[in-house]
Amino acid sequence: MALTGVGATSIIKENTYTASANNAYGTKVWIQYGTLKYDLRGPSGHIYRAGTKVVRDTYSLSQPPKSLPSHVFYLTSVIGGTPGLQGIQDAAGGKISETYVNVEDWNLQDYPADSVTLVNNAINDTDLSSSDFHPVDSSNPDVTHADVSAFKKAMGDYRLIILLIKNVN
Repeated sequence: MALTGVGATSIIKENTYTASANNAYGTKVWIQYGTLKYDLRGPSGHIYRAGTKVVRDTYSLSQPPKSLPSHVFYLTSVIGGTPGLQGIQDAAGGKISETYVNVEDWNLQDYPADSVTLVNNAINDTDLSSSDFHPVDSSNPDVTHADVSAFKKAMGDYRLIILLIKNVN
């Protein structure tokens, strides 16, 4: 266990971190872990083995359904900081389709006051910035990779504008 900030701790077990915090604003985050069903090859050529831990989160007021195909899992995810700025300060990468994941139940947690690494399994920047992962064994189902670079750039620009507006006010 490590102290990560005022009232925040992280409990470390097998490359998985459980975050908890005493957040004065009461902001909550739904966290869902899972493990890879199959060996997946990343765009760098690295193979992520079946059983590798992945995570996704959402800031819904009510518990999301166990299956939520529109929300990808991540090989690496860091959350925490000022409540209400999750979309700007949280960082994640290595997007994995739910199709490739053995999904666990959602857990409601307090949003941590400081940055906490939930999982850290992407081994390089190429894989960290991609969603182009495919099963090593062609007998496993594959998901088409979409080029979302223009969308990501537009969202980055939007987040920057929002951050600038908040800093002006």
